[in-house]
Amino acid sequence: MANTTVALYIRGKAGYRKSPKKITDLEEGETYCLSWYEGRRKRMQNVGRFADAALVAQLNKRKELNTGETVVATVPVTVPAAKPVEYVRGAVADYLDGIHDRVGNSGYGASPRTEYAYRKRLSFLLEFDGITPMSEVDAKYFERYRRFLRGRLKSDRYVFNCLAAANIFFRSRGNESRRLLGGCR
Repeated sequence: MANTTVALYIRGKAGYRKSPKKITDLEEGETYCLSWYEGRRKRMQNVGRFADAALVAQLNKRKELNTGETVVATVPVTVPAAKPVEYVRGAVADYLDGIHDRVGNSGYGASPRTEYAYRKRLSFLLEFDGITPMSEVDAKYFERYRRFLRGRLKSDRYVFNCLAAANIFFRSRGNESRRLLGGCR
């Protein structure tokens, strides 16, 4: 009797590893590979980084090994829904609501003074510009914001604190620019 076992592996930078029971789409640089035996020889086939395509290829290969004939099943094509654009104003409101939810007297979370400080510091960001999409925030945006704060506030330390609060806010919302503050110190 022929071996009809078809295993699914993930090929990454460090080599091969078993795929988890619940597979998901992989990041760039990783792919799914099918593994099966033909006689005593182990065979492998790259099937891409998408979970749907990997599952369909695994089912096709299993049917092919069982029946001896090539079966072609197709991957269902799904078009991702358009992601709504998130603007700075709405993101700041969500962030401040999250801080408010963490305020408590148990010693865990944020203090009321922390909430007050973030509300005050991020209010300058809303005064500066609340209609820019979050995806367009970069180092140049921060440079313009720094100039706005320097013209508006007297204390260099408070300008830095406002910039640091905005930097923490943007990084918590997924903006992974390495140094948004740039040369603002």
